[in-house]
Amino acid sequence: MAQAAQSNLDPLNAVKPYLTWVLLALNIGLFFVFSMPEFPRLVFAQMMLWPTQEEFRWWQPITHCFMHNGFPHLAFNMIALWQFGSELERFIGTKRYAVLYFSAVACAAIL
Repeated sequence: MAQAAQSNLDPLNAVKPYLTWVLLALNIGLFFVFSMPEFPRLVFAQMMLWPTQEEFRWWQPITHCFMHNGFPHLAFNMIALWQFGSELERFIGTKRYAVLYFSAVACAAIL
């Protein structure tokens, strides 16, 4: 186990952070789609996870993680994801990183 973790720290053998790159692209792309004036506010509201919302939708615990409240919020989150997520993905591997990322998304939905 320690040898596997050590090999992930070697730049020549490091895992490429493909999932981090996909998550960055999804977050940035969806932010700009949701920011378009033509984007229906009803669809936007159906993707958010509102604590006072009467009708819960099964997809909201996942889609809420792609919603950002303005460009500064998006920029800070994407810088943190790029800096920490890419290193974490290289260190623990893509599968474990995906489990960790989406477990955090589920926990955030519960809280």
